[in-house]
Amino acid sequence: MKKRISILSLIMVCASVVFAQDYTFKVLASKGVAQVDNGSGWTLLKSGSKLDKKSKVKISQGSYVGLMHTSGKTLELKTPGTYEVENLSGKLNNSQSSFTSKYASFVLNQSSGETAAQNYNVTGSVSRGTIPEGVKILAPQYIKMYKNIPATIAWESNEEAGFVVSVVTLFNETIVSLETDNKFIDLNLKELKLDKDTYVLRVALKSDPNKVEEKALKIIDPSKESAVLDGVTKLSSELSEESPLDQLTYASYFEEQGLTTYALSSLSKAYNLAPDVEDFETLRTQYYFSKAMEK
Repeated sequence: MKKRISILSLIMVCASVVFAQDYTFKVLASKGVAQVDNGSGWTLLKSGSKLDKKSKVKISQGSYVGLMHTSGKTLELKTPGTYEVENLSGKLNNSQSSFTSKYASFVLNQSSGETAAQNYNVTGSVSRGTIPEGVKILAPQYIKMYKNIPATIAWESNEEAGFVVSVVTLFNETIVSLETDNKFIDLNLKELKLDKDTYVLRVALKSDPNKVEEKALKIIDPSKESAVLDGVTKLSSELSEESPLDQLTYASYFEEQGLTTYALSSLSKAYNLAPDVEDFETLRTQYYFSKAMEK
């Protein structure tokens, strides 16, 4: 039987141990020079590192550390200096519903970036220096969306700007065609007033329309849409759309619902919010490759 690889297996372990944590914070992402002192001197701080209440964290100019508290609350450190974990904990409002805590707990128990990469067993990847010619849409073969829930669709390209994004019918009739210099687009199907259940999404280079990739765009049966929207509303009441760390919690929620397009959307949002933090780029890329052939 084929083993199912999900975002939960990529960055998380069983949530049942969340209430038995032996640490206060966990490092979800880091960039630049950051160090930790757990009582035995300063050492390099890495993604996956655990911090207890007696730990100290020191970051340099231009560095970034993304933390998640055992309560599920997230915290970003960007200002150079030395921080005492006990003081950081005191600044958090640790109240959180059991619903949000459920998905935050998955993220909280992630493996280190190195361990995740070893366990993941990805064959081939899009990384700096190996970006393809033309366009590669970071989505499964079928982009599945609800009409009333927008999603961010991202792509990789060796071009830095100049893209044309189109939604067309199966008879090649263009519904909408947009130009962008971003490597993503926020797609809202409700605004397009679509009346079919299958379309085609195209992303092409403006300078060379022959360099194009297409993906099937399927509208999901709306019978479960209200329940998914209800979950998103619950999360958004406690999480920030502008936090790349909180976007990982959103991704966990969508993954559990079987909504790969939306999980990738959240991972793309995390990357877009902090494009210079390689951990977010790596996570998005690895998850894409696990789902690239999904229908």
